[in-house]
Amino acid sequence: MMKPDHFIHLARTGDPSEPRLILFHGTGGSERDLLWTADAIAPEAGYLSARGQISELGAPRWFRRLAEGVFDMEDLAIRTEEVAEWLTLMRKELGEPNRLWIGFGYSNGANIIANLFLQGHRVMDGAIMVRPMLTDEPIPGLELSGIKLQLQAGVDDQLCPYEQGEQLAEQFQAAGASTTLKPIQAGHNFTQDDILAAQEFLNQ
Repeated sequence: MMKPDHFIHLARTGDPSEPRLILFHGTGGSERDLLWTADAIAPEAGYLSARGQISELGAPRWFRRLAEGVFDMEDLAIRTEEVAEWLTLMRKELGEPNRLWIGFGYSNGANIIANLFLQGHRVMDGAIMVRPMLTDEPIPGLELSGIKLQLQAGVDDQLCPYEQGEQLAEQFQAAGASTTLKPIQAGHNFTQDDILAAQEFLNQ
């Protein structure tokens, strides 16, 4: 049975009337990587920030890949289920069944968020995905009504092409999620425009 410490993580309660941000770092990051981002976009919010358990030459990730942009689909499926189970456990552990949980992920972190939703795991109430890519096919009959998502795709991103953000947004929209695709005038780098777009999303 999974335990709360299954993933190395940090948590802050914040203002209980504010959402809890669920933070997913990119390749090579850690549970500390996006804490400053949480403070920048929602300083009163709580957060839950974990470390991906896969190591790629010492760089933490959320799931394995075979090459740049080529995912190990079997591992992606396994890790997606693990993250879903852990978040379900943590929501009960923290006693927040009615608090909004909003995912925030960058790059590899955005991809694991995307796959959680595509596989039907409603373990968060919405999410901001910065530089996401297409992951696995949506499960048959995927239903995401009531879920609010924002994809922040870099117009000049060579690692996560903008077109993949468009296709991913279409998959979410087809499943009934309230979906916004935000073009960011940048490459794969995280910018101030991403902070502003995230703030706008949370204030809607």
